[in-house]
Amino acid sequence: MKDIRKSRIKMIFALNVPAVTVILVLLLLPLAIGFGYTFFKISFMKHSFKFIGLANYIEAFSDSEVISSIIRTLLYSIISISMALVSAIGMALMLNKDFVGNKICRALIMIPWALPPIVNGIAWNWFFNPRYGFFTNVLLKLGIIDKPINFLTGNISAFIIVCIATVYWLLPFSIIYLLALLKTIPKSVYEAAEIDGASKWQRFTKITLPLLLPGSGVLIIWLAIRTLKSYDIIYALTEGGPGRATTVLNYLAYSVSFKTMDFGMGATISFILSIMIFLFSILYYRFSFREYSY
Repeated sequence: MKDIRKSRIKMIFALNVPAVTVILVLLLLPLAIGFGYTFFKISFMKHSFKFIGLANYIEAFSDSEVISSIIRTLLYSIISISMALVSAIGMALMLNKDFVGNKICRALIMIPWALPPIVNGIAWNWFFNPRYGFFTNVLLKLGIIDKPINFLTGNISAFIIVCIATVYWLLPFSIIYLLALLKTIPKSVYEAAEIDGASKWQRFTKITLPLLLPGSGVLIIWLAIRTLKSYDIIYALTEGGPGRATTVLNYLAYSVSFKTMDFGMGATISFILSIMIFLFSILYYRFSFREYSY
């Protein structure tokens, strides 16, 4: 019996070795190398690789640009998540009803999610282009503006457009997720409330919303992770501009690493972002394995 158990353990170990090796080589090894870079002043142009200890971290947390990017990243995440949730709840409620073309609508809403973020960013850049963009032409024809305006050159307008583009990309998954949650709510609960004379608004605020909130925790944390990691859409739309108006932490790490060629500081900023994402990932893990009953 002991021999059989030992052979099973050896078999399990042998079967897991390839997967563990891949994880170590492709995930943990680059992470360890990147973390090691944070303790060095690196310049590949000058072939310089100097150990400076915690100097990069001290400089990062004393740099107003890094602090501003952290605040901007959190603000960008909060606004994008709020817009995505409100829009997704409304659209999920609509798609939860039976009507002609319901299945077609569910298929069509997945198109933005199927496209890469960089493609979405380019599409929104064209949409707001001052010369041939659809948005500008509509405003001109309606007489709201008398000459083309480049909305991507304004600090506030550019930031709002980046948030809208991000919401557009995240919305399909959010809708499908919330729609699945709506399907778990028993119809008998709504029928009982309707018999008691509850209005549609009361049924939404007293039944739908409270029952959606527990399961929505996973979605909110997932959205937070996606927005914190955002880079592609911002690169395609504004390249962090105008000025630093749309420079979030991930884009700042890229800019510092490959534009100023300060790879040590770039790795430090990336690691700070990784810690933020890791904290949200822990929350995601905890919420994912919760059981909910209605």
